[in-house]
Amino acid sequence: ARSLRRTWCAMCTGGDAAAPARADPKLIVDCKTPMAIERTLLRWMRSTVLLGSLSSLLMSGSSFDMQLNGVLLGLVCLIFTIFPLMSYVQRSRELSNPRARQPKV
Repeated sequence: ARSLRRTWCAMCTGGDAAAPARADPKLIVDCKTPMAIERTLLRWMRSTVLLGSLSSLLMSGSSFDMQLNGVLLGLVCLIFTIFPLMSYVQRSRELSNPRARQPKV
C-alpha cells in the first residue's frame, strides 16, 4: 500500500524524493471501469428500444398527428443511439491507449 501511495504521489505531484517521476506514466485503470462504460451504453440502448417500440406504435396509427409524433420520437431514438455510442467508442479508445493526462481545470 505504501508503494502504491508513492506511485500515486509521483504521478500527481510530478515526483518527490521517495518516488522519482516517470517520463511517461501509464494510466492505472480499475477493472470495473470498462464494464461500467458498457453498462451505461446498455442502459441507453434499453431506453432506445423502448422509445423505438413506442415510435413504431405511433407510426402505425391512423391519424397524421400520431404518425408525425412517431417520426419525431424515432428521430429522438436515433439521437439516443448515436451520442451514447460515440461516447462509448471514445472512452474505450481512451482506455485502450493508457496515457496519463492532466485534467483541464
